[in-house]
Amino acid sequence: MKKTLFIFGFLFLNFLTFAQEKTAFEIYVGPSKAILPFEVIPTNFNISTSNPLSYHLGLSFITEIAPTWQLSTQVEFFKRHLGTFAFSSQADTIRITGYSTDVIPLIALGIRKNWLGFSHSYYFQPSLSLMKSPAFLDVYEPEPGDEFNGIPLGLVSVSNLGLGIRLEGGVKRYLTGGNYLTLGLRYQQGLRLMDQMNAPIFYRGNLEHVLVAKSKGSYLGAYIGFGISGQKFKKSPSHSNKHIPDELNLQKEKAAEEDGVYFFMLGGIRLREQLLQNPYTYSNISGQFQLGIGYYFKDFSIETGYGSYSYNNNYQLDWDGQKAVFMTFEHFSAGGIPLTLKYHLPLDERKNWKIGPSFSGFLILSNTADSPYYYGGGQRTTTIGDQTYEATSSFEALSTNWRSMFSYRAGLFTERRFLNSSFLSLQFSRNFGSPVLSRLAVDYQIEGQNINQIHEGGLNGYSLELSLRLPIKVLMAVN
Repeated sequence: MKKTLFIFGFLFLNFLTFAQEKTAFEIYVGPSKAILPFEVIPTNFNISTSNPLSYHLGLSFITEIAPTWQLSTQVEFFKRHLGTFAFSSQADTIRITGYSTDVIPLIALGIRKNWLGFSHSYYFQPSLSLMKSPAFLDVYEPEPGDEFNGIPLGLVSVSNLGLGIRLEGGVKRYLTGGNYLTLGLRYQQGLRLMDQMNAPIFYRGNLEHVLVAKSKGSYLGAYIGFGISGQKFKKSPSHSNKHIPDELNLQKEKAAEEDGVYFFMLGGIRLREQLLQNPYTYSNISGQFQLGIGYYFKDFSIETGYGSYSYNNNYQLDWDGQKAVFMTFEHFSAGGIPLTLKYHLPLDERKNWKIGPSFSGFLILSNTADSPYYYGGGQRTTTIGDQTYEATSSFEALSTNWRSMFSYRAGLFTERRFLNSSFLSLQFSRNFGSPVLSRLAVDYQIEGQNINQIHEGGLNGYSLELSLRLPIKVLMAVN
């Protein structure tokens, strides 16, 4: 609770700065790749690791402190694959267990240097960041004695907080009223170890190696963003007192409404189809994002690009009248290509408000749960009230046939013109038709009884999404 209040307090203070000092607010999203050192102990050159591409998104609050210098404060979330996907020339005899895909929150403070131009400018920004290791990773902590050659097996949370140095740079393209687009690259170097995955590797049923993956929160990313200006930043001496007439706003508005190509970015949350009944609200929620281009034609639009859908195959054991006596979190993600068709029905003469239906297909190209060598288990103990429960659990991934298959989504959206030059929309959708992406066989031994379960995970459910589309013709209009 204190951490939540801290984050909201951080956001509130920056909002006051934005409102009173008339500075700027940026939102950004883009792909990222975690930087993880891997080590196989003892060394085995037949095993090679894989670190999938993921995403990061965030908000920046920018305050001008000098004509070409700005103070930047950021709130960001980036998805880290702390994992052990691996490939071996003897894959039929090697099994590897242990994988975690979790979102890492951070706050950052930096100084931005701008090189100003007439229609665009360049910037470079060093920052310091403070990261938080996901709290629910603690459920993976190894049991005492569960080790290999003195190495504790499982996920070891070394530190709840991480420190990092960030370097980023990019270009800003100015729009109406001093608003702008950003395109940039970002590198974050963690300074202290946060989490470590020690994954056991079994060869012909025997524990032979440990695959160690360490995370300091380092990653490399690219991003696209949109900046909302509270004042007209100086782009050049000729722009210092430039007044943008209403005619230009009307020109931007007209360009935004014309047929043509546009950029879009989308983010949202999804509630799983078959809800787990337990106190852990987040056990039923996953995230998703898309980034790409679209084409608008006579109130119809079609979109495509790249999308990443998080999903979970969490499972629990209900026992003795108690829900989720033992709770296990299994997080995965699927990447692929979305194809979306929409109809935009105007509600007023100027077409500021629109509503309409939307239908999407999502071609699944990658799946982080795609490992037939993923299994694990161990002794578990929990206390509820004055009652202590002990159990032995094991799980094993079963094969699924998801490759090059589609998941579908249908829903309704409402769209509002935003800053004359773009459109914001809110959409409620039903996700359906997803193939089974993860199938786990789970076995519990508790109080002399054997309980077998099969759990499946996919993309079906109900989603709420926020998206922004920016017509290219607006960017081509004269500033």
